[in-house]
Amino acid sequence: MTDQNQINWQDYILDIADYPKPGVNFKDITPLVGHADAFKTVIELLAKICEKDDIRPEQLACPEARGFMFGSALWIYVRLGIGVSSGDRIFAGA
Repeated sequence: MTDQNQINWQDYILDIADYPKPGVNFKDITPLVGHADAFKTVIELLAKICEKDDIRPEQLACPEARGFMFGSALWIYVRLGIGVSSGDRIFAGA
């Protein structure tokens, strides 16, 4: 796994103030998913949390586009299936 001290993954998340409306701060993860090492660091950290806390679900729930990206990368480490959803539709056993 990547040395977690080498990359500060939080540096790759941008704050966009007042988007989509005043008072809301949007977290843009585009730079994070666009930087392979930073993205890998986040996925490895999530996998370590699962290992440390002995989290053993049968599947990962992966809602919408962000969930698809993170869930599909994480399942490689935790060796689980994923269930994806979009809006009110759930695609179990994906």
